[in-house]
Amino acid sequence: MKKLYSLIGVLSLSALSSLAGLVVPTSYTATPGEVGAYSYFDDTGKQLTDGVTGGNYWAADLGNGPAYEWVGWYTVNPTITFQFDKPVTINTVSIDFNRGEVSGISIPSSVTVGGTPFSLSQDALTDGSRGYLSFNGSWTGSSLTIGLVRRDNYNRWIFMDEVKFDGVSAVPEPSTIIAGALLLVPFGVSAIRYSRKNRVA
Repeated sequence: MKKLYSLIGVLSLSALSSLAGLVVPTSYTATPGEVGAYSYFDDTGKQLTDGVTGGNYWAADLGNGPAYEWVGWYTVNPTITFQFDKPVTINTVSIDFNRGEVSGISIPSSVTVGGTPFSLSQDALTDGSRGYLSFNGSWTGSSLTIGLVRRDNYNRWIFMDEVKFDGVSAVPEPSTIIAGALLLVPFGVSAIRYSRKNRVA
């Protein structure tokens, strides 16, 4: 019987742990990118969640044209609202930014995630590079809005190419848990019979 209880415990923990990790949004709406030396529009409507990052040199051509991977804003402070297919709890949001001061590209002065503001030092990224900056908290719901504020009185571009979410998907409905428990009943019955048989012998 102890082995049965151990098995049930392991299966339960495995099911719960499988809910945690990378959470992928189904869609998002964003302030449109703008045009500078190149077009920094979000051409596919998925560039912020497709897993593809740009180069350290913002204008690098990685196969789709110079700076294609970057979505950029110069005259507005953008907001992006991500939608999920079910309620989720997000613990970490990671955003990939570019910083190229010679070209007038800076990381934001602040980032707001789900109403929580975070101030950023200009040196959070090395000049001439790209990288993920992470923001920790606890945000629950089926959508999450991120707002960015440009640095230096709007005289700098913001370039971002990817956003990742780490958290926990919604816990299964009670009916799902009950159904899972019912699947374990035959194992329990077999274990009890086996235990009784051993005692009689």
